[in-house]
Amino acid sequence: MMAGRGHVGVPAALLLVALAALLLPALPASAEPQLVTLYGDARDGWGNSTTNLTNPGPTIVVNRSEMVRLTLVGNDSLLHNWFIDYDNDLIDDPDEPNSLDFQGNTIPFNFTADRAGNFTYRCRVHPTTMTGRIEIRSVVPRRDFTLYGDARDGWGATNASISNPGYILSVEIGDNVTITLLGNDSTLHNWFIDYDNDFIDDPEEPNSTDFQGSTVVFPFIPDRAGNFTYRCRVHPTTMTGRIEIR
Repeated sequence: MMAGRGHVGVPAALLLVALAALLLPALPASAEPQLVTLYGDARDGWGNSTTNLTNPGPTIVVNRSEMVRLTLVGNDSLLHNWFIDYDNDLIDDPDEPNSLDFQGNTIPFNFTADRAGNFTYRCRVHPTTMTGRIEIRSVVPRRDFTLYGDARDGWGATNASISNPGYILSVEIGDNVTITLLGNDSTLHNWFIDYDNDFIDDPEEPNSTDFQGSTVVFPFIPDRAGNFTYRCRVHPTTMTGRIEIR
């Protein structure tokens, strides 16, 4: 009888383990690394370009376990580095992500966001005048949208609501966004966010593969805040809409 009970208990235990694994919250992983460019200046702080340096600098929003690729540019002739000050002691401790030094040049720095929370990033040489906030999220919101595209009529959440400008999309930096794109006519289309409003789908802008009377699923992670125009690169004036990234 004892042997019989033991024989039944093993599968039951395995079943409990499997159920526990299913109940654990999954962390969605991004398909692409998060790309961030930061210009550093001892007097003015950090910025995504030379014209918007501030202290504190831009907020960086990433997901836990996500790979982050920084491009760090010295905007002055002084020595700098970049680190996340997990314990807020103004020192780049060994267990904190910290870059090599740079001085009037450009360096890459890659790291994996390994703990969730809101932290301050700094330059170790100028820890009070070169700061910014990095938010590392443990639970990543999903945003799913459907857009029907038509060269003559624009974009719509359904094929009965197509207009130009089309449906307004509202998301946050770091969200896992998936857009299902459907061709409502027989012409060639794509979808992209026109960050610089130049009517061209530049390499650094989220842009889908082409579709023609078919369906494409396009995932991306917004990496900057603002109100932007989304377009079709083939019909950039007749197929537009607004995307709000907070």
